[in-house]
Amino acid sequence: MNKKRQEPSGTNSKASIRQKLADTVTVSENPNRQGIELQFNAEPSLELQPKLRAMGFRHSKSQTMWYGDNTPQAREFAEKVKEALPSSSEGPELFISPSFEAVKTNVEKREYSYVLITLQDGQIKSYIVFEPSKPKAEVIATNFARQQFGENFFMLAAKPRMHIREAKVLFDEGKIIYPEGQDAPVHKGSVIKGTIPKSPEAKIQQGHKIDLTKEESEVADESDEKKLSDKQSKQRFKRLHTPEEEKEILRQFAEHGFMRPFSAQEAFDKDLPVIDLAFRYVEPMEYFRDHIENLRREKIQELREQIKEMKGERGINEKKNSLKEDIAQLEAELNKAEQLVQDETLIFNDDLFEIILEKAKQKGYSPEGENEISSFRDYVTTNVLDNRAIENYHKDPVTKVVDDLIDEYFRKGEKPTYAGVKGKAFYEALSSALKSKSNAIKSYVINNLKGSRNEAEREKRFKEADELWGYSLKPDSEMDKLIEEGKIPHEILNEIGETKISPSPSTKAIAEDLKSGDTFLPNVLVPAGAKEPFLANNFSIYDMKAIIKNNFPHLLKINEKNLSKASALEMFELVQMAHPTDYGIKVGRSAMLNEWEKRGKEMFEELGYPTDTIYPYINIYLGYESIEPLGEILSDNNKEGNEWWAVAEHCRPIADAQKGLEIINELIDKQKRERQTLVNPKTGKPKLEFKKLAGDIAHTIENLKDSKEVLQHYLANPPEKTVTRAKTQPDPLANEQGVYTEKTAGKNYESI
Repeated sequence: MNKKRQEPSGTNSKASIRQKLADTVTVSENPNRQGIELQFNAEPSLELQPKLRAMGFRHSKSQTMWYGDNTPQAREFAEKVKEALPSSSEGPELFISPSFEAVKTNVEKREYSYVLITLQDGQIKSYIVFEPSKPKAEVIATNFARQQFGENFFMLAAKPRMHIREAKVLFDEGKIIYPEGQDAPVHKGSVIKGTIPKSPEAKIQQGHKIDLTKEESEVADESDEKKLSDKQSKQRFKRLHTPEEEKEILRQFAEHGFMRPFSAQEAFDKDLPVIDLAFRYVEPMEYFRDHIENLRREKIQELREQIKEMKGERGINEKKNSLKEDIAQLEAELNKAEQLVQDETLIFNDDLFEIILEKAKQKGYSPEGENEISSFRDYVTTNVLDNRAIENYHKDPVTKVVDDLIDEYFRKGEKPTYAGVKGKAFYEALSSALKSKSNAIKSYVINNLKGSRNEAEREKRFKEADELWGYSLKPDSEMDKLIEEGKIPHEILNEIGETKISPSPSTKAIAEDLKSGDTFLPNVLVPAGAKEPFLANNFSIYDMKAIIKNNFPHLLKINEKNLSKASALEMFELVQMAHPTDYGIKVGRSAMLNEWEKRGKEMFEELGYPTDTIYPYINIYLGYESIEPLGEILSDNNKEGNEWWAVAEHCRPIADAQKGLEIINELIDKQKRERQTLVNPKTGKPKLEFKKLAGDIAHTIENLKDSKEVLQHYLANPPEKTVTRAKTQPDPLANEQGVYTEKTAGKNYESI
C-alpha cells in the first residue's frame, strides 16, 4: 500500500509548492486534448493566475499544470509567460479591452462586473467594468488599479453581474473602468429610438465620456412609480426580475440539466448553517463546468482545428462559414448557461431577502422607502452570503444569524442583558470585536452610502464607528461602565459571550465542517481556539493585514527571537500563512519551519492533534480524494520524517474515521451514478464525446478508494494497540515517531 499512497501525496502536497512561486515553465502541445500545456515548477503567483484564466487556460488539481486551447493567441501568450517568469513572478503584462460598450443599457443587461479595490490604508473603492467574464475583469481592473493607485493598491475582487443597484449608481457617478490607453470616445445618442438627454456629457478622471441618456420608457416608468401610493412605495421592494421572467429563467435552468440546491424557504425550514447559503452557487457552477463548459470547449477546439486544416478546395468558404456558425452557436450556449446560473442565484437572493424583510416586520421593524429597504437588503444579505458569515459564524443556523442581524441593523438602544464571565480573555475579545465592528461600519458606509443625499447618514455612521474604536481602547474598569450604561451594542456582547471566548490552546481539538476554496471538508479536526481565516487557508477573500491587526494582534508581537516561546496555537496560525512576513509579521518562513521541526510533535499534542503514525490526515486542497497516514506525510519530502509544518499547513486530521468511510462511500456512489449517465447503453462504454470526462471520474473513484484503504487500515489498528506495541517492542530501525529514515535504518533504508 505504501507505493500506492505515495503517488497522490506528490501531487497533492502543497508543502513544497507553496514555499516559492513559479519561476520557470515548460510549454508543450498535447495532441490528445488538441491543446497546449504549461507545466510550472511551482504554483503560479496570484497576479499571474487571473491572466492565465483570461487567456483561456485552466489548471489541473495540482495548480502547477495549466492547459488551454491551441490557438495562436494562447501560444503567443504562453511564450511570453515563459520569457517573463525568471525575472517576474507576475508574468507578462496583459492588456484586455472590455467586451461591451459603457452604456446604461449594458448595465440593465448585466454585461458588467462589480469591482471592489482595497487599498493599503484600508480604503475600499468601487467601480464597474463592462466585462462579465471574471478572469478578464480581474486583469482589466488590476491594470487600472495599479495605474490609478500605484503602491497603495493592495487587492481587488470582481463580481460578475452582481449588485445591479450599486452598478447603476457607479455608472451615474462615472466610476467606470475603461480600456488601457483608450482615446476619448465621441459621445453618441442611444441607438434605441425615443431617447432624451439626461445630462450634459460627463468626463471621468481618465478623460473619457459616457452615455448618460435615458430612454423615454425609463422616464415613463419613473412617472408611473411616482403615481404609486406612499404606502405601496414604502412597503415594497423591487425584485430584479418580473414574475414572468423568473418563471422562464427557472424553466430554462431546469431544461439545461441544473438542479436548484435548495430554495430560500427550504434554507429557513431546515435551518441550514449560513456557510451552506454562502456557497450555494458551487454545485450549479460545478455542473456547468463538468457538463456544459468542458464539453463545448472541446467541441469548439475540434471545429477550429477543422477550419485550420481546410485546403483550397471548391466551396471551402461556405464550409468555413458553416463551421464558424457552429462555433458561434456553441459559444452562445455557453454564455446562456452561465447567465442562467447567475440569474438563478439572483432569484434566490430576492427570495431570501423577501423572507428576511417579513421577519423584520414580525419583530416590529419596518424599513420604509426604496433607499432604506435597499440599504437593509445590502446589509443583511451581504452579511449572510459574503465574507463576514464565513469569518464569524459560518456554523450558526440561518434563523439565528438573521435574527441577530435584524436586531443589529435596527438598533433600538435597549439595554442588553449579559451574564457572561468576565476576565482577561473577555476584555481582549471585547476590544477586538469593537474594532471589527468599527471597521465593518466604515466599509459599509464607503460602499453603500454614496452621494450628497446620504451625507448626514454618512457622518452619523462614521461618528458611530469612531466611538466604537475609542471604546476598544478603554481600560477594563471603564469597559464595565460602558456595558452598564448600554453603550456597547448588545450583539457584540452576545458575540463574545462565554461560549464565544477562545478556549485554551491546550483544549482538545474539535470537529468541524470546513471549506477550502472549492473543496468541502466535512468531519475534520481543528484546534480549539482557532478561528477563520486560519481554519482552512481562505486568505484570498480577506484583507489579511487588517484582519491580523484588528483580530489577531498577538501575532504582530512574535519575532524570530521569541519564536521558541510562541504557543502551539500561535505557531498553527503562523504556518497557515506560508510566509508570515507578507502580512507584516517579523518571522521568516525558514525560521518558522525550523521551529516546527524542533517541537512539532509536542505542538501537535498541545493542539489536540493525533500523533499516531497511521492516523488519517486529509489534504485541505483535494479533500477526500487525498487521505494519507500521518507517518507518510511527515516523510514525503524529508527522509528524517519531521515535516510537522507541512501537515499543519496543508492537512487536517479526520475527526471520525467511521464517518469518513461513510462519506467516501457516498462520494464513490455519486461518481458511479454520474459515470453511468455518460455510458452508451448499447455498448456499455462511455460515449465518444464523454470519454475524457469518464476517465476523470474513474481517476476520482480510484483516489477515493485509496483514501478508503487508509481509513480502513486505521480502524483495523486502533491507537491503543499501536501505542502498546511501540512501547513493548520498539523498532530499532525507526525514529521516535516510528518513521523509517536513512539515518536510523542505515543500509536497510532502501530495501524497506
